[in-house]
Amino acid sequence: MEYKDLLIFYRVARLGNMTRAAEELGYVQSHVTARIRKLEDELGRPLFERTKHGAILTDDGTRWLPQVETLLTQWEHTAQALDAPGTPSGFLRLGSLETTAAVHAAGWLARYHQQFPEVDLSLETGTTDELLQRVAHRDLDAAFVAGAISHPRISHRVVAVENLQVIMSCNTSWSNICQSGNLVMVTSHQGCAYRHQFETWLRSQNIKPTRVMECASIEAILQLVAGGLGVTLLPKTLVEPLSSRIAVQWQPIDDAYGKIPTSIIWSKTRPPSHALQALLEIFERLADLA
Repeated sequence: MEYKDLLIFYRVARLGNMTRAAEELGYVQSHVTARIRKLEDELGRPLFERTKHGAILTDDGTRWLPQVETLLTQWEHTAQALDAPGTPSGFLRLGSLETTAAVHAAGWLARYHQQFPEVDLSLETGTTDELLQRVAHRDLDAAFVAGAISHPRISHRVVAVENLQVIMSCNTSWSNICQSGNLVMVTSHQGCAYRHQFETWLRSQNIKPTRVMECASIEAILQLVAGGLGVTLLPKTLVEPLSSRIAVQWQPIDDAYGKIPTSIIWSKTRPPSHALQALLEIFERLADLA
């Protein structure tokens, strides 16, 4: 039983698919399948149930998963202890809200790349809930998320505070929308911190949306709002630069709901790599200058 076999088992268990695990790890699928079969032969029991939809953990596989995660974490601690200090290199897998990627992340990562060009950066987008889970389960090294962070396996540092505004068409007003009794909420999917903040604020105003329209992209949300199909809640720093080509207006709300932190999150259960530690130190220096 080798470290790479445990890593393969863990990735297949997390992704529920041998093909996707092979792609992520840089192997051909036949290699992943063979290593899983070797593990199952060594343990004398099946770890996965193969279906047309993917690979599902058996009861034995489910019981073994947390033990494998512990072994992988211990290995990473050992590797980090032996890792020679120096210029950061290797891979840094980051996640971000789409809004944060559009407004802030490009500048942050450009600064980072200028200082540490040997690090190979990647950036994926998702909702706050999705990114929290992906960092907790080691799919990402770190991520930029919004809202209060309370997770037993996650560390975080606030890196920005967003000023949220109600965004609506230029052809209406907030008072008209409220008086009509027909408020349509245009927003991201469940798990989005801005959606949660919008819903919480509306409840505080005793306003109940008549309908919710979910969209996968910020651009689509703003276009629907501009067309008068509903209203949304987004950071002013995102919307203001786009207002020259998308006909929307915005209205502030009280700070209890209108201010929301953006944080970088990383796992408590694994030591930060040199590449990640260098990124965290950049934000620490920025905080000292603020």
